[in-house]
Parts: sequence; structure tokens; C-alpha cells
Amino acid sequence: MKAGPTDGLRPCPPVETAQVAHHQVHALAPMQRGLWVLHQVSPGCGAFHLLFTLSVSGPALPWQAASSGLLQSLMEQHPLLRVRMQHCPAGPTQSVDDDAQPDVRWIEATALSTDELRQQIRRDARTPFNLEQAPLWRVHIYRRPDLSWVIAVVAHHLLLDFWSLGLLLAQGAAWWGLLPAGGVVDGQGFLPWSDAQASAHEPEVPEQQPWFTHWQHALDAVPAVHSLPLDHARSMHTEYEGSSQTFRLSQAA
Repeated sequence: MKAGPTDGLRPCPPVETAQVAHHQVHALAPMQRGLWVLHQVSPGCGAFHLLFTLSVSGPALPWQAASSGLLQSLMEQHPLLRVRMQHCPAGPTQSVDDDAQPDVRWIEATALSTDELRQQIRRDARTPFNLEQAPLWRVHIYRRPDLSWVIAVVAHHLLLDFWSLGLLLAQGAAWWGLLPAGGVVDGQGFLPWSDAQASAHEPEVPEQQPWFTHWQHALDAVPAVHSLPLDHARSMHTEYEGSSQTFRLSQAA
């Protein structure tokens, strides 16, 4: 995503802090518990970090102060952006840290080539989070030549998915004047919903749970022998390394 000059920034809208019991300990949702276990197994792994980048042109000082106000406003509106995780005897939990501040990191990158900058962003995005310290997201701002900047937003998948990250980015882009202003993102109900999920009664025996029956029938027709290639030896250690291929589709396709 590329943004133009930032002379016409809108004033940061007034907000009311979301009404959530901030000192209360909340349960993790089922999908969060799975990611939490993976983090305990490989705490230095950055494979579960979400990354979004955009470029901005213009002098630093005007939008530097404005972006700081925007991030603070988003944190006040959305308690989830101030969440930290902690391990308790009963299992992992989450709570809202009212003292959390935006984590913004400024990096001098004027001497880097485009490819070198891409590799630098990849390395920085994989810097691990301390789950017990909020926020579980951060912003890296890279200074480029000719008064241009590359902004990388990194968030742990425990906190956000791409859908919720997109909603937050759209809200920020609307404030910057890059998108039409829409409805305010309502993320206040997630923590109570997570508590309700944890307190819901589920049979301890997997065979008695509704999802077990569903997948048992859904997989009835799966052949016992598959045709997937097995000519690559599997590593004894999970590496979480992947690659990407860039291609362009024609209008006809």
C-alpha cells in the first residue's frame, strides 16, 4: 500500500475507552490456546507474526506526531491492543494492561537497496514477542531517501488475524484520509466471548464432542493411501521456513 503526502491529516477523533474489566483475567479462545502452545515450544519463532507494509512520502515531523496520536487512539478504543498473556496454574490467560504504550521503532535505511530493505523487514518482523508484555504488536518505520518512509506493522497471530488486522488498518487509513470513513471497528466483545467459550461445558471424551462426529463423517471417504509425493526427507526439527513466488495474471485469466 502506498500513501501520498500527509499534509491534510485529520485531527485524531475523540474516543471513549472501551468498557472492559481491565484487571480481570480472561480465558484464551480455543484457537489462541493452540498458538500459545506453539509459542511455548518455539518461543523464538516468528512464523506466526502478521506483517503489513506501506510507504509514505513527506517530511517526518508532521505525521510522526500524528501517527503517535493515531496509535494511542486505537489502543484506547480497542482493549485487545493492550492485551498480554500469562501462564497460570489453571492454564494460559490474558488480561488488559492499561499502562501499555505503542511500540514504534525508527530505523535508518537510506543506504539499503530495495532487496536489502525487504530482507531487513523480514528479519525485524520475525523478532519474537514476549507474550507477558503488552503490546503484542509493533510498528517499524524505515527512513528511505527523498523524504519517503516504509512502515511495517507486525502483530502476533495470537492477538489478531488478517481480517481483524485489515479492519484496524482500514480504520487508521480512514483517519489518514486514504479511505472513506466507515463504521468504528467494535472489538470490545472478544474477551467476554472468549470467557464464554472457555466456560461452555464440553465432554472430556473427544468422541462425545460435536466436532468429532462432524469430522468423522466428513473424512469417511478419504482414501487410506494418498498420492502425495514423499521423496523429500522430513527434518527432525521444525524450521518454519518458506518462500514466495511472484507472478502476474493477465486480465483474461
